[in-house]
Amino acid sequence: IDMAKLVLDEIRGRMKLIEELRIKTAKDSTLEVQELQPLFRQGLWIFGPEFETIHFTANEGMTTVIHELFGRKDLTGSRNRPDFAILPDSSVGFYAYPEYDEEGGEIGAAKLVVVELKAPDVPVGDDEKNQCWKYIRELYTKGLLTERTQVQGFVLGRTIRQVDRAERTEKEGRVKIRPLDF
Repeated sequence: IDMAKLVLDEIRGRMKLIEELRIKTAKDSTLEVQELQPLFRQGLWIFGPEFETIHFTANEGMTTVIHELFGRKDLTGSRNRPDFAILPDSSVGFYAYPEYDEEGGEIGAAKLVVVELKAPDVPVGDDEKNQCWKYIRELYTKGLLTERTQVQGFVLGRTIRQVDRAERTEKEGRVKIRPLDF
C-alpha cells in the first residue's frame, strides 16, 4: 500500500507538471528563464527514463558547465549559456552513460544531452539549432567530448518553422539536434 501511494503521488505530481507546462507554453507572455526553465528542471524525465537521476547544469555559462559537469577546473569556456546540459548520473546503473577504457577507468562521457528552451513567442528554426550546435561544438573544441560520445540536442519551442523541422546531424551522426514543439 505504501509503494502504491508513492507511485500514485509521483503520477499526480507529473500530471500537475505537464498541465503547468501546457498552460505556460501556450502563452506568448511566458518568460523562458523565470517560468519555463524551473518547470523543465523538474521534468527532465520527459526526455527519457535515463534522466530520472542525473547530473546537469541549468542556464550556466560554459565555464560552469565545463567545471561542474565535466570536472575540468583547468579549462574555461565562453560566456554562452545553454539552458540545460545533462549527463546521466553513473549511479543509475543500466541508464548510466560514462565511457571506460580497457582497464575500467572512466575516460569521459558516452552520452550528453543539451536542451535549449525558447520562449513561446520565438519560433524555432535553423538559428536556434545553430545555437545548440555552438554549445556542443565548444565542448568538442575543449576536448571534453570524444569521437565516440553520443550527443542529443533538443531545441524546444511552441512553434517550429516548417522549413526547419528536420533534425540536424553533425560528427557523422553522433550529434543529433532535434527541434521539438512543447
